[in-house]
Amino acid sequence: MLKELQLSLSVFLLLACGFLYQLTLKSSCLFSCMPTYKSQQGPEALLNQHHSIVFLETSERMEPPPLVSCAVESAARIYPEKPVVFFMKALNNSTQIPPNATYPAFSLLSTIDNVYLFPLDMKKLFEDTPLFSWYTQHKQHDIKQAEDG
Repeated sequence: MLKELQLSLSVFLLLACGFLYQLTLKSSCLFSCMPTYKSQQGPEALLNQHHSIVFLETSERMEPPPLVSCAVESAARIYPEKPVVFFMKALNNSTQIPPNATYPAFSLLSTIDNVYLFPLDMKKLFEDTPLFSWYTQHKQHDIKQAEDG
């Protein structure tokens, strides 16, 4: 009986170690990650591949809602060969996430190889489009958005 218990515990520990090893290889972190910029390419280079999937988070939230995180993750897993570009308005070029902060969505999305996080610059988004004049006229007003719709 004792031998069987020792053997069972040994097998369990071996499997647990294997699982943790695979987890750390895939994500380069165990429980908390900050978003990593996986590519030195800018968003333009990724979008010029003409096969990118694009998501926009237009709220000022630093942590995307679970529904948004799920949609980005699903797209990345269903189409692993395509870059999934996620623009967030709350991010900007000087955004510093505190090292002790834990954002579950960032931890999740940063482990996926084909997900790229970039700041969303609304002015740049509308530039050279027919909507630019509308945006410049209405940007001083609170532009309402349809979230999760």
